[in-house]
Amino acid sequence: MSDPKPSVIKSLPRTFWIANTMELFERWAWYGMYAIFAIYLTDPVSQGGLGFSDAQRGSITGIIPFVLYLLPIFTGALSDHFGYKRTLISAYCILIGGYFLMGHVTTYYPMFFAFLMVAVGAAMFKPVLSATISHTTNEGNASIGFGIFYAMVNIGGFVGPWLGGVLRKISWDYVFYMSMGAITLNLLLVCFFYKEPTKQDGPKKSILTVFKEIGLVFSDLKFVLFLVLLSGFWTAFNQIFITLPLTLRDWVDTSVIWCWFSGFSSSAKAACDAGEMFNPEWIVNIDAGAIILLQILVSTVVMRFKPISTIVAGILISAIGIGSLALGHSMPLIIAGIVIFAIGEMTASPKSTEYIGSIAPEDRKALYMGYSFIPVALGNLFAGLLSGSIYGAMGNKKLLAGRFLQEKFQMAAESLKDLDQEQIWNLVMQKTGASSLDAMNQVYEAYNPGNMWYIFGAIGVFAALALFLYNLKFGKTSEQQAQA
Repeated sequence: MSDPKPSVIKSLPRTFWIANTMELFERWAWYGMYAIFAIYLTDPVSQGGLGFSDAQRGSITGIIPFVLYLLPIFTGALSDHFGYKRTLISAYCILIGGYFLMGHVTTYYPMFFAFLMVAVGAAMFKPVLSATISHTTNEGNASIGFGIFYAMVNIGGFVGPWLGGVLRKISWDYVFYMSMGAITLNLLLVCFFYKEPTKQDGPKKSILTVFKEIGLVFSDLKFVLFLVLLSGFWTAFNQIFITLPLTLRDWVDTSVIWCWFSGFSSSAKAACDAGEMFNPEWIVNIDAGAIILLQILVSTVVMRFKPISTIVAGILISAIGIGSLALGHSMPLIIAGIVIFAIGEMTASPKSTEYIGSIAPEDRKALYMGYSFIPVALGNLFAGLLSGSIYGAMGNKKLLAGRFLQEKFQMAAESLKDLDQEQIWNLVMQKTGASSLDAMNQVYEAYNPGNMWYIFGAIGVFAALALFLYNLKFGKTSEQQAQA
């Protein structure tokens, strides 16, 4: 009688678990910083922020993540030449330096450069980790292996913002120290425990080959059109993470959450009585929590449907969640919108990769799948730039408070131009004789900054309809070509 086969979990080698641990810490570092980055950039200097304009914030949060998601085209090829371990060590050193600088620079261009360092380090890290998981799994355990990998992404993405929110109440510096610490742990792991996996790939790609493949992929105009249309989903998607935290900070009474839990915790009761605001990043983190709890259920439900139908439905559900944020600024409505959005995200996002595989020519499937991240890159770029311009025009608290003072109290614009947001807001409270919350409600009712969410929701609806029409025009043809 032969020995029983080891369990699937036990069949995964040590390097697999080291790689997953590094993924958790890297996502912890990134999301712990990025979930509150927009707030840090735009908070008044008097409150510890950098006081950047929405246009500056939008360009940084648009351009840099765009670069991050494009660079793996090249960094993946470089890692094959220099080795995974050397690439990871280099990536972690760059990341540590980038996070350190982000915590110490205070002006636009130095911050842009520091954040770019983080993007370069993350772009070097990403393809190596994915490749390591691929090399340390086989047909028998790849499914569970990648499932564990994506679980680590979500766990890191959930824990990071929570801890970052705790630390920023002490000092913004601690947020960046947290990210540096998480990456330092990864540096120790790769130096002492990571073993270069045995590779079974074909010939290594040269940079010249990479450029030839880019030209080959982008010569397929139907495929390029699909990537551009799908970027509409990611453009709307990213508003939850770069625009909603600002909306929560400026226009929502988040202190009610402490009051909901005041009967269970003395600290929550104290925060409720003091009118302390609940951290915006903790509220946005409901999205990651919903994914952790519901992804398997949602995936089970949608697995029976065709990819394009699922993508369109998921984008529409997300658009409804985003658009619903325009209906008001109460906490129950905000939470409902985030949960609806998360259900749409869970529905659409996993199926987009599957659809690319179905429309790719049979002899180029692996090549086309390697470019499935391009909509994410474009979505980050468009999202950042749109968020900066739209929030700057429709949601900026300083702008609307200044307009309120000019229109309601006939104050001259010249008298307000040298005041920061906190000073202008104090002036609103003084003129109205209202508390900060009552003043917020007055300004909100006067200008309804929530209307901007109709625009973001409309982008999602347009993307869904465009993809539906795209599939009617090209979907069948592409599938027939793939099967030929």
